[in-house]
Amino acid sequence: GVSPRDYVPVQYASETNWGVELLKSAPAIFLIGMTAYMLRGMGGMPGAGGGGRGGMGGIFQMGKSNAKLIKKEDVTVDFSDVAGC
Repeated sequence: GVSPRDYVPVQYASETNWGVELLKSAPAIFLIGMTAYMLRGMGGMPGAGGGGRGGMGGIFQMGKSNAKLIKKEDVTVDFSDVAGC
């Protein structure tokens, strides 16, 4: 083996350069920021899938129907008018 007088003293130093660490994590921070920005501004045009800035309730307005209920008496069109007979 190696005798104790031939040991080399080792001193460990933990050096953290915060600028380098920030630079290494910049792409991830950028992607998270872009995702948050896109989710926050999603659906700027009504009817395009988002319904504007209505919050979480805005997404439920997308499939709403604007159909009206009509009565049988209100219909004045016959089959012969449509079929061309």
